Amino acid sequence: MQLLHAGPFAEELETLPLLQEFATANGLIKSGMHHEIHLVNFEKGQSQAHLRTILRDPVVAIK
Repeated sequence: MQLLHAGPFAEELETLPLLQEFATANGLIKSGMHHEIHLVNFEKGQSQAHLRTILRDPVVAIK
């Protein structure tokens, strides 16, 4: 499953629980490592307000 996070990396900690809530509500459990796809290139010192990151967790259905 995946979710688009918009904004600074530090705020991902507020977005990540949404993935878990979705998984629980749909009978899914995590089946691997979390990973991220950064859609916007950023450089040190820039504002992170414009960042877009896809947060992904592999899942399987609960049997």
